[in-house]
Amino acid sequence: QSVSSHDAMSHIKKLLDQEFKNVDFDREVYNLYLDKHSVEEISAALGKSQIRIQEAMSRLNQRDLLV
Repeated sequence: QSVSSHDAMSHIKKLLDQEFKNVDFDREVYNLYLDKHSVEEISAALGKSQIRIQEAMSRLNQRDLLV
């Protein structure tokens, strides 16, 4: 039981860490998007692949933040 509880807590912590990491990155992408930058320009400005930018934009779109 205690091993399962520990594993569950570890998994939850990992999920939360990843989610907050995504939130910070998504905010950077969102701010550049608001300034009318393209995916290519955002990618170059942040030094991240276009795929990472598109993933962030997908998350933002799922939250109805992109118009």
